[in-house]
Amino acid sequence: MKYDVLSLSGNIFVFENQQCDCLIDIAHDQRGAEQKSLRLKGTDNIIRYAYMPKEGLVRVNPKTGSVESGNVLAELLAVRCDDLDSMLKFFTNNGFFIPISREVYEKYEIYEVSSIFRRIQYTVEILTLLQAQRKNYMDILSKVCWLIFMNPITLKSVNYNDPLFETCVHSIHNYLSSAANADEDNSVFQQTDPYDPNIGIYRIPDSVRPPYNDIENIEYDMEMSEPEWDGMPGMPAPPSVWDYHSLMFMYKNFIDIPKSDRKVIEFFYHMRKAVGRLEKITLDGRLVFNSSDESVRKNIDDQLKNALLEVAKITVKEEIDYSLYGVTPSYDIESMTPSWTIPNLITGLFFSLFYLRPNMEAYRRCANISCNQYFLVNTTNSKRKYCCPECANAMAQRMLRKRKKEASSQE
Repeated sequence: MKYDVLSLSGNIFVFENQQCDCLIDIAHDQRGAEQKSLRLKGTDNIIRYAYMPKEGLVRVNPKTGSVESGNVLAELLAVRCDDLDSMLKFFTNNGFFIPISREVYEKYEIYEVSSIFRRIQYTVEILTLLQAQRKNYMDILSKVCWLIFMNPITLKSVNYNDPLFETCVHSIHNYLSSAANADEDNSVFQQTDPYDPNIGIYRIPDSVRPPYNDIENIEYDMEMSEPEWDGMPGMPAPPSVWDYHSLMFMYKNFIDIPKSDRKVIEFFYHMRKAVGRLEKITLDGRLVFNSSDESVRKNIDDQLKNALLEVAKITVKEEIDYSLYGVTPSYDIESMTPSWTIPNLITGLFFSLFYLRPNMEAYRRCANISCNQYFLVNTTNSKRKYCCPECANAMAQRMLRKRKKEASSQE
């Protein structure tokens, strides 16, 4: 079915991107280990995109306005971040994330590029996980931590002095930076423990474990005088957000801040207390604690689970809002309709997430084990398992052959 996309109006946006040539640059370090990077150069050919209700972001023919390819965000979700060919195929079809030079091949590290793919994928997956009837809290936690704590990525081009895109730096990092030079907030006064008059406490208002939580002043003073630096690989230099010293300072002193920011600080403070030290976040999003995964699961109680769901929503909002800073409204005087200026492909991808309705739509992976594609489905249509009739038929044939083989083996 063909759509005259360019004639549609409403909440549709249209933008363009340049095609690119893709090369793999292979070098070797001093030990002879192979190191690969991407070399990309823009071409004069233009790719046009449009966002269509119920269809998502699609590639369209600039001359006819017909759809040339289906949902581009679903195409990105199918990219394997450990498969360079998979990433190159996406760039060949869609161009690079940002405008690049047409004169020279620009170099981009695979780690940086794969991190961009993973950041968008995890944002979408969190939206899907939040809608699931049975929540996978460990999966939600790992993706939230990856988005918040992994080092930010900056995409540049030789044609521009300033970066064309920067990944989100979440609000908790701003408080972390200010905590290093902040003074104690005297709004939380030292009190006497009502159960033991010999113990002084700080009574902290708390929305995760309401209505308040008590910290003994001796514990607080000792932690402030002897900080424990975590120094996690793959995270900013200490103090890190998972450092108990920093978390305790923010938890005790940053009270009168926006509720969403406060919720994030409270959640990670209680997580650090309940499950212990987070040793590492792997590139593929796995969390490594100083205790077993089973122990971590047992210590995440209902209060922490409920708080995690709120923090996940806050994280997605910050991720999408931050990535839309380049979008600006404009008015098309020729068609007399509202429109948007989209500066690059990555912003367009995040803008398509902006229009996604998680309570009604979700991205689902095709149930055909030979297919890695995703498709946009109405959440009320829980029975749809395949991205296309061909995949449904292929799996039906596979199951038929399996049943025949099992029947013949029993004869």
